[in-house]
Amino acid sequence: MTQEMAWARRDLDRFVRQFFDERGFLQVDPPLLSPYAIPEAHIRLFQTSWEQPNLGNAPPELYLIPSPELWLKRLIAEGWGAMYFLGRCFRNGEALGRYHNPEFTMLEWYEPDAEEDDALETLKAFVREIPESKSLRTLTERAGTTSLFRAKPLELTVAEAFEHWANIRLVDGEGLFDSAFRSGYEPRPDEDWKTLFHRILVTSVEPALPDDQLVILRDYPAAVRTLAQRKPAADADRSLQVRGRWEAYLGGLELANCYRELADPHELDDFLEQEQRTIQDEGRTPPEPPPGLRNYLAADGHSWAGVALGFDRLLMAVSGTPRLEGVIFFPLHDSVQTSTKRSLG
Repeated sequence: MTQEMAWARRDLDRFVRQFFDERGFLQVDPPLLSPYAIPEAHIRLFQTSWEQPNLGNAPPELYLIPSPELWLKRLIAEGWGAMYFLGRCFRNGEALGRYHNPEFTMLEWYEPDAEEDDALETLKAFVREIPESKSLRTLTERAGTTSLFRAKPLELTVAEAFEHWANIRLVDGEGLFDSAFRSGYEPRPDEDWKTLFHRILVTSVEPALPDDQLVILRDYPAAVRTLAQRKPAADADRSLQVRGRWEAYLGGLELANCYRELADPHELDDFLEQEQRTIQDEGRTPPEPPPGLRNYLAADGHSWAGVALGFDRLLMAVSGTPRLEGVIFFPLHDSVQTSTKRSLG
């Protein structure tokens, strides 16, 4: 990262804090090291131990947080109101590359008494105001990205995106396999519904999304298990159950996701059990969920929405930078290459 980009990073950081501060969100600074984590099979954790002098038993296991959600959800359930986090998170098991670094900066915010549509309006305002900010206007103009932030967002359901770009009718059950086969996809023998869905999404839908505007894919299939609430079945089409969830793409990059947070304690129990079982089947030890998680997610029956947004990827879009290492300090990719060269030489 150049010194010029470091100043741009500072300006974007200031914009984020000002945007949420002016809207009454409280900035919170939770621990980055935790003895608990929400078990999610697709997220691999960095794990360590707390070594204490004269400790007779085994040192307790600790995790670098993959997101601040376990802390923020507890606070919002306790009535703290709207809040946001801007800080470091960590995810293991992902290849170093153009869009990934195991240590990254995340913006995460929560809105009480809100649904995913409310959080989407916040995101739209956030994106729209970036080139209007005095500190960022020059950057977007110089990078030629101003129109990206001013363009009208494109919103469509995941089912509409599958039909438009993959010519596949997205339905629950075996119908997806039949539709995929008719459109030239050969379902693999070991492929379940969720695996086939993600393969089509990654290979056919996401690469075709417009890269000159904010794109919102909403109403994700309920079969893709997340901590998002199910939505009532639409009268027009009951062939696909969906959840109150959206994903946002900017400049062709996956940027943010949002859940209308799950509040059903029984569905939460089922989710945690299935995720823990999947992790164990892969030969890993699942983390211990936070105590009280079941209670504070269903604290008072109110709807609330949470959004997680990749700050580093946002800076890539703002500055027109094609690779993540161009917007972060000392990417692990460079350090690993240097270490490898030294060991060989």
